[in-house]
Amino acid sequence: MTTRAEIAVFEAGHIDGALLLSQAAGWSHGRRDWKMLLRLSTGCIALNEGQVVGTGFRTDFGAELSALSMIIVSEAMRSQGLGCRLMTNLMQPGDARAYRLIATRTGRPLYEKLGFEEVDQILTLRGPLRGVPQATIAQAGTARDRDALALLESASYGGDRTALVDWLLSHAKLAVIRDEGAVKGYAAMRPFAQGHVIGPVVSQTVEDAQALITQLVQDSDGDFVRIDVTRASGLAPWLQTLGLELVDAPPVMQRGVSALGADRKAAFSQALG
Repeated sequence: MTTRAEIAVFEAGHIDGALLLSQAAGWSHGRRDWKMLLRLSTGCIALNEGQVVGTGFRTDFGAELSALSMIIVSEAMRSQGLGCRLMTNLMQPGDARAYRLIATRTGRPLYEKLGFEEVDQILTLRGPLRGVPQATIAQAGTARDRDALALLESASYGGDRTALVDWLLSHAKLAVIRDEGAVKGYAAMRPFAQGHVIGPVVSQTVEDAQALITQLVQDSDGDFVRIDVTRASGLAPWLQTLGLELVDAPPVMQRGVSALGADRKAAFSQALG
């Protein structure tokens, strides 16, 4: 029998139910990840008799680009159009802005139906680090780098990411590479699941990206780490020498026009790109 779920605004009181939903889907996001998304985004929730059976978030990066994320529907409620209802609730009808997301295999047919096309691919690598090389040219990033980081991050993603950089300054470990005092590349690492997640990584060369990552993981030999790199970054083979395994290769999909920069080597997360 088809059940008509209620769509409502995602509020802080829904986090416990959303966490249970993501855990049932096999996702590694914890309570702090849901809190981060709620702080940076607006979300919607699907409720069936008070139980959370679907979620979705939209994060605006300026007036022309938004990321859609955490589109989850409980197994019992699938094949009833709920995913489509969540998506259309998040996107404004007739809006000229571009929408970007990182797709799951099960979600891709819906996104294609809604006009999304593949524009890139993310390679997910994870595992315990081993044989971390000695740090070289990268340095620790500080709050004094805030404006430079916001410019680099926004240019590489194609939208205003200042709010995300401000969040990183309070919640993540940062590394930067400087050229005559000016920041020319940066990377971040923060707690995730039972270890750490690295990203974003923004740099002009693969060598700079390696130096930034090396700076971040100096004290993390043996720790569990995840990183989502772009296919074009060229980082995957090197990361595999550090013990990380390639476990997934989801597509980056987009509706509308907005370009990723060539210096974008790794995503912040599969939720926010």
